[in-house]
Amino acid sequence: MSSFPSTVWNGQPVSFKECAQLQEERFYAVVTIVVWRELVLLAQIQGRGWSAPSGRVQPPESPFDAARRETYEETGGLLGELRPLGCYTIGDPADAPMLVPLFTATLKRLDPIPDGFESTAVALVAPEELPHTYYYWDPLLESVFALALGRLSPIPFSTA
Repeated sequence: MSSFPSTVWNGQPVSFKECAQLQEERFYAVVTIVVWRELVLLAQIQGRGWSAPSGRVQPPESPFDAARRETYEETGGLLGELRPLGCYTIGDPADAPMLVPLFTATLKRLDPIPDGFESTAVALVAPEELPHTYYYWDPLLESVFALALGRLSPIPFSTA
């Protein structure tokens, strides 16, 4: 298990803990890091910028179903294998924080972005471009993407 830096997003403390299985808990939202060959799939979200597909879990769906749905809605991407990587804790851990699982996935197919959603574009980005492309980049995101892409430093990772 790796150690991850803590940070603050929108005034809330944020931490990340690596895990290969999700425990039965109520999750607020999901984030999915999608890889195709040596590239990372990003969506350009109105009012935010370029980011990994993410969004709220809607009852009664599972976090896995939410990750697949949000990825499709924001990018038109249909996912292959989907694996939990860990979980963000957003807010004070003593005050019922928001729990946000992070998944990694391979991309099976990329369709046009469905009409009526908040994304305006899709990009496949080389990992070394993430710090310059992602709407907000900090040491926590850098560490989480490094874990997701299977690297500790330069980026060699296998094709999906």
